[in-house]
Parts: sequence; structure tokens; C-alpha cells
Amino acid sequence: MDTRWDGLRAEVRDTIDELVSSGREAGVQVAAYLDGVAIVSSRRGSPTPPPDGR
Repeated sequence: MDTRWDGLRAEVRDTIDELVSSGREAGVQVAAYLDGVAIVSSRRGSPTPPPDGR
């Protein structure tokens, strides 16, 4: 991936890390494309639903 988007990728990664580690989300997946080219692709969390079904 193009390195000029590293700052954006870091912001996305930090945000979804906070959402998952705080328990607000069980998992988050983000993808962003510009002119058909992936500039962000990140995911965090559990691949299985938590016990409360959320």
C-alpha cells in the first residue's frame, strides 16, 4: 500500500483498537478505497460473537 496514507491508517487502527479494547464493540472491520485502490484495510476483535450475542 502507498505510504502516504500511513497517518490515516494509524488513526483508523487506533480508533478501532479503542472501540474493541473498551468493550464498546466486539469487532470492527474498516476498508477504504480511493480510485479503486485500497488505502486502508484494518480489523480488530473476535471472529466469534461474544456470549451476550452482541
